[in-house]
Amino acid sequence: HPDSAEGIALLQRAGILCVTLSNGSVELLQEIAEENGIFWDVIIDMVKHRVYKPHPRAYTLVELETGYKPEDCVMVTALSLIHI
Repeated sequence: HPDSAEGIALLQRAGILCVTLSNGSVELLQEIAEENGIFWDVIIDMVKHRVYKPHPRAYTLVELETGYKPEDCVMVTALSLIHI
């Protein structure tokens, strides 16, 4: 999505922590981010936790890794089939 880097940077300038949660490896996510000018604050390693989307437990990793409670978070996705 061509506007992702700009949108993430805008959120970060506003003081919002930007986290990525993907079934891909951390190495893959870092490579994709760098190629597209995206600088995540946190990349969650789902492989380390052995849980993957769309399992509901996968989304609890954000709180585990960052300390932010679900009610303090917003999820932005390009997918239309996510049901949490």
